[in-house]
Amino acid sequence: MTEYLAAMFGFSLAFTMGIELAVALLFGLRSRRELCLVLLVNALTNPPAVLCCLLFSFYLPDVPAFAVQCAAEAAAVAAEAYIYNGFSVRHPALLSVCANFAAWFFGIVFS
Repeated sequence: MTEYLAAMFGFSLAFTMGIELAVALLFGLRSRRELCLVLLVNALTNPPAVLCCLLFSFYLPDVPAFAVQCAAEAAAVAAEAYIYNGFSVRHPALLSVCANFAAWFFGIVFS
């Protein structure tokens, strides 16, 4: 079980970082500092979101998974936008919404 969880969390984080870095590049983020910020922000927000979805599926299976995913993504978007704003990233909320939607969408497509 431990190996499964490590692989799941690791793959989810790596996949999300790749997609969100691509979106950040499309938004014009190019410096090492900005791209490292994207990676660090995702390292902070992705594991709690994935854990939340996992725990809800185990302990509250009657709650629709889509609703839990939406709530977890909304929290991640808010946290990321807040952090990006503190580092003077242009259009922090739009970047966060687009990056998280892209990661969620491609995660659904490729799963």
